[in-house]
Amino acid sequence: MALFNPALVLAEIDGEARRDKERIAALPERFGVEPKELSPFHHVAASQPPTIIFHGIADTTVPYKTAEKFTVAMKAAGNDCELIGYPGQPHGFFNYGRGDGTSYEDTIDKLDRFLQRLGYLGK
Repeated sequence: MALFNPALVLAEIDGEARRDKERIAALPERFGVEPKELSPFHHVAASQPPTIIFHGIADTTVPYKTAEKFTVAMKAAGNDCELIGYPGQPHGFFNYGRGDGTSYEDTIDKLDRFLQRLGYLGK
């Protein structure tokens, strides 16, 4: 999986209070099911596909800490999961045409190297 600023924690994590309670309360209606049913974090298990995550550390839409929690859970389950954080970058920083294009180029270069390491792309 190649994930760019992904929403990985869609439900509360046991014992952890969420600050955005109103937003969380609206999710069942928005999703049509309980958020935990769709939450990638809540479905981490062994033997999931190798994963690379590109995430802006300054993302206020999808907090970076959720990508950190997902990565920890993936690794604890024995999965290959790499998180690459970009300091000062907001949600969607990697999109083609944003800024001077260096973030787009950097994420695609790192994605290519990840896929090469896995043997999915030639060098």
